[in-house]
Amino acid sequence: MPETVLRINSFPSELLSAILTAAYNCYAASVDFGFGHLTRYPILLSSICSYWRQVALETPPLWATVDIKSIEQAQVYFRRSGTSVLRVRLAGTAYCTEDAPLVDPKVPSSAAKHLLLAHASRMRALVVNLTHLGDETTAFMELLACLSEHTLQELGIYKDWRSSRVSEPLADEKLSRVLGQLRFFHLEAFQIHLSDIGCHNLTELFIAYPEGPLSSANIARLLRSNPGLSTITLFGLKSVDLSPDNTEPIRLPELRRFHIDGYAERIIPWLLDVLVPGSHGISLHLDSISPLYNQPRDLFNSLVRFFQKASIISLHLEIAELPIPLMLQSLPDLQRLQLTSYSLDYPDIFYMMDQAAEKVAKLRYIDLYKCEFKDQRVSQGLQRLLNIPSLEEIRIFRCGRDNPGDGSKLQKLLADNTAARVTEYPGLEVQMRPYLFQ
Repeated sequence: MPETVLRINSFPSELLSAILTAAYNCYAASVDFGFGHLTRYPILLSSICSYWRQVALETPPLWATVDIKSIEQAQVYFRRSGTSVLRVRLAGTAYCTEDAPLVDPKVPSSAAKHLLLAHASRMRALVVNLTHLGDETTAFMELLACLSEHTLQELGIYKDWRSSRVSEPLADEKLSRVLGQLRFFHLEAFQIHLSDIGCHNLTELFIAYPEGPLSSANIARLLRSNPGLSTITLFGLKSVDLSPDNTEPIRLPELRRFHIDGYAERIIPWLLDVLVPGSHGISLHLDSISPLYNQPRDLFNSLVRFFQKASIISLHLEIAELPIPLMLQSLPDLQRLQLTSYSLDYPDIFYMMDQAAEKVAKLRYIDLYKCEFKDQRVSQGLQRLLNIPSLEEIRIFRCGRDNPGDGSKLQKLLADNTAARVTEYPGLEVQMRPYLFQ
């Protein structure tokens, strides 16, 4: 047994329990540790030695994160958690419903609903696939009646993309009270009108494929009501009524992560123009932005203006066919470049990289996720990017999806053309998910 464990075993059980609980609370407060980490934490502690197992079993807060993948296991966690506030998830291991896994058929709907309703008043965080509970609107209203607005701080609700039911618009006094106290709110493919979302304490907002009407005025009101927002994800906003006179600045001094996709093409230039971030470094994620965009020059000009008022330290482009070298020229603070679903040997992607490479003198990391590279040589532009003096590491994962061997070939090819470390990093997939879905 390691000497450090022997020394800790000399601690009284009350002290060791307090230390382990403090560590758990630190993990729970960090966006680097999602549900998966916290669920495994007491199991890991229990496996160290019999003394730690005894202490872990007698420390209720360690069991307060419950991922309902089996009714029996969930019941064990609920029982061992005592009266602790809970973090509960039912099939929330992915985001964007078409990628979300189905709930295990071994988890009966009635049993899952009974567990959720029985313990709802203790929930600090809840992520739930409402489709598994039957009629989504009815299930949510039943949960809402049991949730405590004084306890709940993090809520993620979504509907399975395979569900053909249209959720009914909700307007409820209890809904307003519950939403008003949230810090994290994830809404996907479910109908809650933005005008009914009375949140004012949010630090993370995720809205994807919402049902019901949308307008730039409602989006602006929601953002202005939550000046403490640090993370915003707007995904699948296919139809938004853009008010031409809605040009008042939206000041978000704590903004650190902003993710928007091409479905919101009508509002992207407007949103980039009215957002006024603070001095924090920002991670910007642009997804599915097409060159066929109706007004590409307006979009690019808005991006440049946003770059001038924000310190972009991380840029993530996902099938965003934008002029990468021209964008990099406006990003002197950039430290990380992430590319998802790119064909790296496409000739125009890294064209005219020389000037851009001089501007990104702080670039330290490049992440490549689901990228393809069929050529056996590196283009001049990519070569220039790979040899930026500040570059330390290139991480790749799931590159060459049709042929897994292509990923290894790409790793070797990159390693032969750069002084930076080139590693395969499965953690990329988890890091790109929102916090509640990790």
